[in-house]
Amino acid sequence: MNAPWVHIGAQSILPSKNSRNTDKLKWSFTDETAYFGGTSLNISIAAESVAGGVDFCPLYSTAITANGSSIQVAYLLPERSPTEILGEVVGVYYASDASQTKTLLPLPQGPRGGWKTNTFPRITTGPNERITELGIYYIHPPTPTPTPPGFKVLTLGKLCISPIPTIPERPSRITEVVSTSDKGDGSIKLGWKAYRRDFSPVMRKLRSVHGCFSEKTGDFSSFLVWRGKELVGISYCLEYDVPAGVAVGDWRVDGVTWGGAIVRGGGGK
Repeated sequence: MNAPWVHIGAQSILPSKNSRNTDKLKWSFTDETAYFGGTSLNISIAAESVAGGVDFCPLYSTAITANGSSIQVAYLLPERSPTEILGEVVGVYYASDASQTKTLLPLPQGPRGGWKTNTFPRITTGPNERITELGIYYIHPPTPTPTPPGFKVLTLGKLCISPIPTIPERPSRITEVVSTSDKGDGSIKLGWKAYRRDFSPVMRKLRSVHGCFSEKTGDFSSFLVWRGKELVGISYCLEYDVPAGVAVGDWRVDGVTWGGAIVRGGGGK
């Protein structure tokens, strides 16, 4: 391969919800049509439903702050005759821990057979409300004949939720960066540590949420590696290999929290 190696953490996040036998709407990978990369998700009918009924396809379990978040979708609707789609509705839904109900966001129908993108208005809720589930829903047309199993509802190319990043009260502290020579070929290995601060009740509660803390990297999902004012690269662990030929400089590492906020770290030589 001539392409550079990519850390798995930088790739798309796969659905965390697997389809169950009882689900009437299921997802599956497809490489026939890809919006970005090699695959997309087909959302299809798995069992007969009554006319006008609503089926749900859960995709992700999350703990994302709901207030101020925005959901973006890239999708492809299969080409069908106007009589087949009359009255059907397909869209995105989310469930929150406060309301315990599903909020339905219908997608524009428009022309079929090509990729479309849509960004929903920002969610307005209480400051402590979190999105616990994210997926696709389908409302069957109000026709006498039920939709048959295997019927493809849509192809999903991207489902992105973007919360407003907020810096935690007392996040982990990033130590100064230490550099050492590596293998004698002129390359440099950088290393640092993320020390957890345990005296904040807010941070203890946040760390108890699944997917918001790592025993290795603390409150950070990744790190930005700087040489002076130049961004050199991104690391998903507590070290970074600087290629040979990169000038020695004032190194600094900033942490990117699981919520997307950037916390400035210590510098080093």
